[in-house]
Amino acid sequence: MTAWSIGSLDFAKLGIIAREMPGSIVDSAHQTRLEQQLFKMNLPYAERARVERKKIAEYLLSPSHADGSSKARFFSRFGFAVAQWTILAEALKKHGRAHPVVSSVESKHGTRYTVDGLLHTPDGRAPRIRTVWMLSKNSKSPRLITAYPI
Repeated sequence: MTAWSIGSLDFAKLGIIAREMPGSIVDSAHQTRLEQQLFKMNLPYAERARVERKKIAEYLLSPSHADGSSKARFFSRFGFAVAQWTILAEALKKHGRAHPVVSSVESKHGTRYTVDGLLHTPDGRAPRIRTVWMLSKNSKSPRLITAYPI
């Protein structure tokens, strides 16, 4: 069971979690969406988010990368460029701080968080994108895994 708390209030113990309510037919996928709508979880340690140069220059803005070329075409249309890779890195970090988590998946390596929202771009437009972050176990610094349009 996922337990949500604000300060000393544990909402699961209070019976707020729909799955705990008598007669509830809410499955775990609907439960997660309900919790996220109610509590608007932010990316943990977002102020410490990391976006590596290699992830930007050799993947998200690389027209020759097998998986990244379509992303490179997308991001370059909005004024992002390899020569100023830090501009995209900062925009992605801001995206991770500004928008709520829409899903999270735990694994033996840590927790993967998905964040959807608008991206501030050099040309002033604001496309809707998804960023995916990994917070490794015992870490307090989420690392960007990928970003793409939605």
